[in-house]
Amino acid sequence: MTAGITRRRLIGGAAAAAPLAVLGTALAGRPAEGAVLLVHDDTMASGRRFAAHAAALGTHSVALHGERVRLVRQLLARRPARVFGLTRHADHLLFAEVASEAGYEELASIQHREARRPRTRCSVAAETLASLARAAGPCWPEAFAELALGTASGPSPLRPAPRPEPAFSWVLRPKA
Repeated sequence: MTAGITRRRLIGGAAAAAPLAVLGTALAGRPAEGAVLLVHDDTMASGRRFAAHAAALGTHSVALHGERVRLVRQLLARRPARVFGLTRHADHLLFAEVASEAGYEELASIQHREARRPRTRCSVAAETLASLARAAGPCWPEAFAELALGTASGPSPLRPAPRPEPAFSWVLRPKA
């Protein structure tokens, strides 16, 4: 594999630095500092990368473990203005269901699958998020953390794309 910059790598690096405003009005009006909750599955490489990048940017991402329903209820009791998660499908479904009972709605979800385009659900925000995910390619966990925090630390280090694992990136917000 050559070390040269290809158009795809250049776009991926640029997407990693994409600001939150790119998602348009659905995510506009970024909540106040500390009002964003990040969660991840620490058994997944992409979840650990998401959490590590968030930590490098100064924010903790909560690993989902133990009794999930109780944990989700405790996390949502803080009433975050947005919840960003990078998990497996089962945890995505469980979190979304408990969140719905707590007055939250799913703004966007993206299913990341091997050798296929990301599949989206919900709103126009989901399509925009999926476009960013496609552009970021293997840098998506880092780009998603930057998106969640409304920061741009610059392009993430470009590394060979790991074999994709099934995962879900998702965003929740309180119901209007």
